[in-house]
Amino acid sequence: MAGLTSCYDDLAPPATLGPSVRAAPVTTSAPTQVSYAAPENPVSKAAGAVDYLNTPNLAGVKNDRRTTAPLDQTEVATYSAPPEVNMDGALGLSTNAAGEPQIAEANTSEPVIGGIGTDRLVNENSQQTSAGGNLWEGQPLVIGTPPNPPAAEPEQIAFNPGNPIVEPQAAPQTRPQNVMPASELRCRAELKRLGGVFKELPPIHDSASCNIPYPLKLEAVSGDIDVKPDATLNCQMALTFAKWVKDEVVPAARIRYLSGVKSIRQMSSYSCRRMNSSSSNPWSEHASGNAIDVGEITLNNGKEIDVRKKGFFAFREKGLLKAVRSDSCKYFNTVLGPGSDRHHKDHFHFDLRDRHGGKRYCSMG
Repeated sequence: MAGLTSCYDDLAPPATLGPSVRAAPVTTSAPTQVSYAAPENPVSKAAGAVDYLNTPNLAGVKNDRRTTAPLDQTEVATYSAPPEVNMDGALGLSTNAAGEPQIAEANTSEPVIGGIGTDRLVNENSQQTSAGGNLWEGQPLVIGTPPNPPAAEPEQIAFNPGNPIVEPQAAPQTRPQNVMPASELRCRAELKRLGGVFKELPPIHDSASCNIPYPLKLEAVSGDIDVKPDATLNCQMALTFAKWVKDEVVPAARIRYLSGVKSIRQMSSYSCRRMNSSSSNPWSEHASGNAIDVGEITLNNGKEIDVRKKGFFAFREKGLLKAVRSDSCKYFNTVLGPGSDRHHKDHFHFDLRDRHGGKRYCSMG
């Protein structure tokens, strides 16, 4: 125990070691005081000496002496805050009553600054340019050249009445009003492939119900079958009519008369009127160039076959007219003719009326 006591004699033992043993009180001695002699030559304000406690601080305010004495009233009264840097003003931005910056819009005189982080700043709502100096020295703002203009719009296909199929060309700054849709161009290309001969017409707009945006004048089909007189139609109607003549009328004539077809007489194409010319009826498909009336077929051998109802012994004429009329329902949405009503006793009426569910109306007489 003596050895352990000597090793830990600097530790205070607990107040009670056992039921009958008490520890002796611990005493501590006061810290030793060391006297410090003042230097023989203290720092003075002699020439060349600097009193750091009396030097202005970096903010440029009054002298801040390191002393326990409070500032007197004169120093407190003459204290002024450092000047405030107005960054918004340097950029030309204004503030509202609450001091919040107002971002310039394109319709104001305040600049919208672009090119931050580069050597040249850009006034994005101004096309004028000017040279300037350092922005932070109060000089005019440096304005750079405007960015490159946007890329030109995709090429458009121009509508040329003299030649509907033309080479693409770059669109002008103002979009032309006579640009033909691709669907119209495809229709005309197919019509030409079938031997259709036609001319482009200016847009027809006689009223809200009587109009053809892209009309054409059909002069012939299958290359040499004349349409007399020329028929003013929309392209889809002209194309469907050309298919019917090529695939139905020409074969029927060759089978029954061993002759080709010379011409087809049409009795009505575009016409601004209502159905059956009655003011109480809906607008006719003729009012949009979407219908054609056929009155007569002339063969190369000189035979003229009108579509009026034939007598009992006109076997070949009746056979040809019945064939072309019944097959026409594969091409047109409406087929009318002699026997349908009194308004169609002397001609076939064909149109492409759009009906609900794609239904067709075909009267076989």
